[in-house]
Amino acid sequence: MNLRGQRFLTLLLGLILVVGLGACSSKPTLNEADQKIFDKACDMVRSDDKNQYPEAEKLFKDIITRNPDFKDAIFWHAQMLVAWGDALAQETKVLSEQTKKLKAMVDEVQQKYRQTRRVRDKKKVKENMEKLTAAFKQVNKLYNKWLEDTTAIKDRAFEMVAKNVAGDPAPSYMAHRVLADYYRVQAHKPKCLEFMDNVKQMNPDSVGLRFIQGALTMTLDEKPAEAIPLFDEALKKDPKFTKALYYKGLALDKMGKKAEAEAVMKDVIKQSANHLGAKTYLDMTTVVLEAGKALEGFNAELLPPDSTEGEAINEDADKKKK
Repeated sequence: MNLRGQRFLTLLLGLILVVGLGACSSKPTLNEADQKIFDKACDMVRSDDKNQYPEAEKLFKDIITRNPDFKDAIFWHAQMLVAWGDALAQETKVLSEQTKKLKAMVDEVQQKYRQTRRVRDKKKVKENMEKLTAAFKQVNKLYNKWLEDTTAIKDRAFEMVAKNVAGDPAPSYMAHRVLADYYRVQAHKPKCLEFMDNVKQMNPDSVGLRFIQGALTMTLDEKPAEAIPLFDEALKKDPKFTKALYYKGLALDKMGKKAEAEAVMKDVIKQSANHLGAKTYLDMTTVVLEAGKALEGFNAELLPPDSTEGEAINEDADKKKK
C-alpha cells in the first residue's frame, strides 16, 4: 500500500473512532426539514445503488454545512464512500471477468480466420467477427472507465476524511461494524476479524455482522457456498437488505449457478430499481451470451481442412484471382 493509501486508512480509522455512528437521529438534533433531508440521504446509502450516491453526498455536505456539530452526517458520509468503493470494486470485477471471456472469443476467431480460407460464407464470418469485437470493446471501455471512477472516489474520500476529524468520544457499536466492513473491502482480514469480534460482543444479533461475515467468507476465503446461509440470515432479519441480496447473487454466480444468480439479480432490481451492480451483471451476461452465439455462427461457417467442399471453395477462389 502506498503512503497516500496508508494516510487514508489512518484518517478513516480516526474519523470512525472519533465520530462513531448513531442512528439517523441523535444529539444534537436537526430541525424537521434537515432531519427529512438526512433521512433521505441515509435511505440512499441503504439502497446500495451507487447511482444515488452523488446526490446523497451533496445532501450530507449540505447538512454538515448547516449543522457542523451533527457528527452522524459526517460519519454516514464516510460510510457512503466505503459503500461506493465496494460497489465499484464488485462491478469492475464483473466487467473484468466478462472482458476476459470476450477477449478469449475474439482471439479464437482471429486465429482461426488467419489459419483458413475454408469458409462457406465470408460475409457471415465477417459480420460475426465484428459482433465479437464490438462486444469486447464495449465492455472493455466500461471497465476502464470504472477503474478511473474508483480512483476518483478514493480521492474524494481522502479529502473528506482529512477535513473532518475532531473530538474524542468512545467508539460506538456501529463504528466497529463499519470498520469491520471497511477492512473487508480493503482485503485486510486480520483487522476485519478484530472489529467483527468487537461487534459480536456489543451486538451479537447484528444484521450487518451476518453480511460482513458472509462477504468475508465469499471474497477473502473464497467459499461462496458457506457464505449464502449468512446472507440468508441477514435477509431473514432485514428483507430489504439490498447489499446482502446482491452478494447472494454474486455467490451463486461463483458457484456456477448462473440461472439462480440471474434470478436473484432480478430480485435486487425489484428492490432497488436502478441497482447498477445487478443491472451490469445481467447486461454483461446478455452480452457474453450474444457473443457466444456470434462465435458459434463463425464456427458454423468454417469447414474442415480436408473437406471436399473446402477444396472446391479454395479452387474457385484461386480461379477468380487469375
